[in-house]
Amino acid sequence: MSVPHASEIPLARRVMAYLAILGGYFFYCYNVLILEYVRPYLVQGYHMTLRDTALFYTSQSTAMTAGSIAAAWIVTRFGRKRTVAGITLLNGLLTIANLYFVGPAPWIVMRGLIGLVLGGYYVAAVSTMVSLFPPKYRARLAALNSAMFSAGEVLLGIVGAWVGEGSWSTLVWLGGIPPLFIAIAMWRLVPADNSYVAFGDETAAGLPAPRRASWFDMFRGPNTRLTLTCTFLAGLNFSGYQFFSGFLTTYLKMDRHLDAATMGFIYSLSGVGSLIGGFVWGYLADRAGRRLNGVGFLAAAVVVAVYLSAPPNLALLSILTLAYGFCLSCTYCWAVYFTELFPAPLRPMGAALFHAGHIVSAFAPSAVALTATPSSVAPGMWLAVPAFAAGALLWLTLPETMRGGILYRGYVPAPLRPAGDSGE
Repeated sequence: MSVPHASEIPLARRVMAYLAILGGYFFYCYNVLILEYVRPYLVQGYHMTLRDTALFYTSQSTAMTAGSIAAAWIVTRFGRKRTVAGITLLNGLLTIANLYFVGPAPWIVMRGLIGLVLGGYYVAAVSTMVSLFPPKYRARLAALNSAMFSAGEVLLGIVGAWVGEGSWSTLVWLGGIPPLFIAIAMWRLVPADNSYVAFGDETAAGLPAPRRASWFDMFRGPNTRLTLTCTFLAGLNFSGYQFFSGFLTTYLKMDRHLDAATMGFIYSLSGVGSLIGGFVWGYLADRAGRRLNGVGFLAAAVVVAVYLSAPPNLALLSILTLAYGFCLSCTYCWAVYFTELFPAPLRPMGAALFHAGHIVSAFAPSAVALTATPSSVAPGMWLAVPAFAAGALLWLTLPETMRGGILYRGYVPAPLRPAGDSGE
């Protein structure tokens, strides 16, 4: 009995599986964001320093890189379904456990453990989504996935403004409990890997079965340049984000002297902008191609420069925060773009390159903390401008993968050599 193609799975079943993954994606994004939102409260309530909280990010981001690399291997060995459900369960359990650890050293350890599962979730979720849906819908589905990052910002801002400074731990509980139930839903709704042939699978086209993929294949032939470019591009994104967004609540509290309610409102506007922008950029990426979105990166650099120079006007800050979120959401297509650059067996590794960028940005928060003055964190936040501008230029060096895209030049990923072919 032949295994059906993914297109033969009822659409309703695939949509339900996707919605379960989407729920897990929301809490993946939310739990990444928690650290940056509660940073001023850790400094104020736990008597930690900005440098301490910068090391929390270093621990988390380094672990996310390790988690994404490991997850790419785990997915190829144990399957997408088992990996995505198991990681979601761990996400909830470790987030709850984080509340019971106090002090800089315990937080460094816990954010590292949480980072491992967060990095792994991205890889498992993206590779599962790509396997179930054809290319013409992927950027928009990926945009909806990444919109959960924006939704997380909005929820953090709203709930943070509501609970105030004294009950910030509520934000952590909110990130820990729901994933436990979502993991159960995933186990029931996501199809088993061996029950269908994924979209884009080379074996589905009647080609010889490729040998088992490994990370070494990412550094063979043309894949080497693509791997390094994607890693540095993601690194510039994370660096720019940490330079600016990672200290936005601290900046609004320290430099602009805003109260918790106003700070939460303005912070949430970044998520609103990203939510709107994600769908706009996702539509453009599916219609005009993935490379065109690079202009949003350049626009983000301009907005940051204006933001840090703006006069003390709440309306202007609100508009600029909204615009910043809109521009930066141009990167939401990377979830599929980084997988499409490589042949099907290497897609989990391609997805992992997004978090491999944390290697580049691991000490970005430390740079801001080191340049901060007793009354301002703005000096280090200016580093976001060259980071985003350089990222826009690097983006343009990658090939277009979307057939029919404005900048498409016939690019097709080089297939993995068949099993038994040494290439000699």
